[in-house]
Amino acid sequence: MGIAGPPPPPPAPPAGPPAPGFLRRTTPTDPLIAGGLLLLFVLSFMGGWIQTSLSCPVVTAYCSGSNTADSGTLWQGFGLLPALIVVFSMGWFVVLKVPELGLGGMVPDSPRWRSPWMGVAGVEVVLFLLYWPIEGGNYTSQGATSPGWALWASIAFAAVVGVGGYLEYRTLAGMAPPAGMAPPAGTATAPGAPLLEPPPAPPLLAVGSLSADRSEWFDGTGWRDASLSAPPGALRSPDGNHWWDGATWRAIPGWHVRAQGTGMVRPVEHAPGPPHPGEPPA
Repeated sequence: MGIAGPPPPPPAPPAGPPAPGFLRRTTPTDPLIAGGLLLLFVLSFMGGWIQTSLSCPVVTAYCSGSNTADSGTLWQGFGLLPALIVVFSMGWFVVLKVPELGLGGMVPDSPRWRSPWMGVAGVEVVLFLLYWPIEGGNYTSQGATSPGWALWASIAFAAVVGVGGYLEYRTLAGMAPPAGMAPPAGTATAPGAPLLEPPPAPPLLAVGSLSADRSEWFDGTGWRDASLSAPPGALRSPDGNHWWDGATWRAIPGWHVRAQGTGMVRPVEHAPGPPHPGEPPA
């Protein structure tokens, strides 16, 4: 009585569903950029972009001496320009990071377009600083004006977007190959760009291999119809008009025979029978 072998290993757990495309494209710098843009969008609706101060010459029950108030939002006057840039930047970020939308291929393959966050942050900071002197005059009737807390907070979050863009640029520069060399297979040339396809692997099948149903044979690059030509190296009949496919003799088309320089044509006699058991094919 033989000794029983070890039990088979337990089946591997089924693989989970593939991660969404935007998760596969997420980089460590993306939370900085996305978070900064989102907070800029939220702050654009806050009424604290301009601070007004009013001092009463005489203290009364209606005026305790000095009052301050927060006024203004980004969605008015000159502030519409930086506000719309924030909205456009959020849409641009989504296009680059969510391949399911099918719009990433329309973006030019250049860091200037695929990683513009340092430029966006610089433009926004300049526009935020111009907002107070341009829009502050609308509130002079309420007292002296000064930049509000929302303006300073927005400048800080714009700087966060710029830092994320700088880190992304450094990562991109570190992945760039030396001049004159192609990037390694399977790496992206820019954040959000699709991965480059690796070069095709050499064929695993030998030239002349038959398909499972013996209807085609492999020529090294593709499959050919076995009824139109015989694979090279196949066993031939003594008269050269048939070839053995491993199960039966098959006629070689006349044009294929002539192409081989034999001068033969398609035979009219019956094909030879299969080889006898224990004997090699004829």
